[in-house]
Amino acid sequence: MLEENDITQKELANRTGIPKKTVNKIVNEKHPISQETASKLAKVFNEELEFWTDLQEIYELNKTSNQ
Repeated sequence: MLEENDITQKELANRTGIPKKTVNKIVNEKHPISQETASKLAKVFNEELEFWTDLQEIYELNKTSNQ
């Protein structure tokens, strides 16, 4: 999403108020996307909230399946 929208992690952090370290962890699939974070991401990327919550759910299902 970042490359497609020509946004850096630093810019995303600034636009959402999410710490840059957390943005980096989310990008690298090391941090979950909370409801609050999903809401902020939805606004920046002009996506529905459900897009982000669905991504988190899919990630969790895949993570569980791979264990």
